[in-house]
Amino acid sequence: MNYQQIMQQSDYESAARTYVVEKFGTPVAQTFPILASIVLRGIFAAKPESMVLAEILAGYSLKSL
Repeated sequence: MNYQQIMQQSDYESAARTYVVEKFGTPVAQTFPILASIVLRGIFAAKPESMVLAEILAGYSLKSL
């Protein structure tokens, strides 16, 4: 699932969780469940994916796989 596809899904939250799992891995997604909310908040604010990933990197020191 890519960033742009999340809003095309019927369940945004599930799609955001799937995105986080694919982008960072299952252990990270389970350790930091807030990441899916950060992704959704970024999408609702019309932020580009790079800004959302930068926010996650700054706040949690996590880089995507």
